[in-house]
Amino acid sequence: MFFRLTEIIIMCLTLVGKQKESEENIMNAGMIIISIIGGTSGILSTIYLLFSLPAVIIWKIYRRFRFGYSLFN
Repeated sequence: MFFRLTEIIIMCLTLVGKQKESEENIMNAGMIIISIIGGTSGILSTIYLLFSLPAVIIWKIYRRFRFGYSLFN
């Protein structure tokens, strides 16, 4: 009787441990997805700034020499 009770307790603790492992795996997958989304948005915003800022400056210089507009308009 006592031996059977200890077996049941050990099995329950093992199942709880496996459940925690599966929850950790799901949380780990969620963190990977969030990291990929965050990294992608960071890379895209950096690429946008890398091209748009020089383009605006070049466009303003072009308008300054071509049409005589101020650089601050």
